Amino acid sequence: MTPKSYVEHVAIYVKDIHWHIRFFKEVLGMECREIDGTPENPKQYWTIGGIQFMSKPDFDAPEGRFGHLGIFCEDMEFALEKAKAFGVREDYRGRNWIHLPDGLFLELMQAKGNAVAKVQAIDPRKDDDLVAKIQKGMPNDQDKYWDDIQIGDECVSPEMQVTSEMIMTYADLTGDFTPVHTDEAYAKTTPFGTRVAHGLLGLSVADGLKTNSILRFVPGMSLGWEWKFVAPLQINDTVRVRFKVGAKRLSKSREGWGIVILPTELINQHHQIVQSGEHRLLIPLRSNIANA
Repeated sequence: MTPKSYVEHVAIYVKDIHWHIRFFKEVLGMECREIDGTPENPKQYWTIGGIQFMSKPDFDAPEGRFGHLGIFCEDMEFALEKAKAFGVREDYRGRNWIHLPDGLFLELMQAKGNAVAKVQAIDPRKDDDLVAKIQKGMPNDQDKYWDDIQIGDECVSPEMQVTSEMIMTYADLTGDFTPVHTDEAYAKTTPFGTRVAHGLLGLSVADGLKTNSILRFVPGMSLGWEWKFVAPLQINDTVRVRFKVGAKRLSKSREGWGIVILPTELINQHHQIVQSGEHRLLIPLRSNIANA
């Protein structure tokens, strides 16, 4: 599954940036999100909603000249690698700036957390509170009851970096000081060549990331995990979880509840599956709550 992206801003050069700020604010009510410079002397100005004005009083192109598209990616490195096959080239501004054959410039940026999923969840045709949700960064989805879940629903979680401090904290919490996790000198003598995270730390991270994703479920009960350690989870790896609804059925033992099976993968920054398996959840039915 290709990681998703969205256009976060459209950059244009303007001769009179003050005029544009006043027009978009007083006529369209588009407030300031960020300023480069001071309010009295702004060099660049971003509106809520995705316009970036760049002050350039002496340029000789028509007013409102297009500059570039700023695109937030779930996985910027993946996008840059794939872009090479399309014959694009880097711009002088840096490796995340790419120049398309017809002259279009893109500024690719790595999105934080589940920002892409939040933006893509918003439907401006149906959402009566769209502006507030954009300003607060709130997701549009609510926690889902068993009735709301469809087989095939899928999601990619926010990212998390696995640090040495996390590994040592996990060792303190669990009492597992196995030297491959806690002693660098010893770890260098192992096939890993360096310290690696506890396997169960990876599972804990996977579960935590899943609960912070935009596809969330009404609190119920975990029925267990079937889990495999596919590759080492290394210090400073940046990981995310990809999961989907693989199956669902009503509970035979608990009326008003249902079971969902979530095939889940923990993926590192190189798009490698580090750990994988299934999570089984017991979730209440909406109809059960309504009749309670």
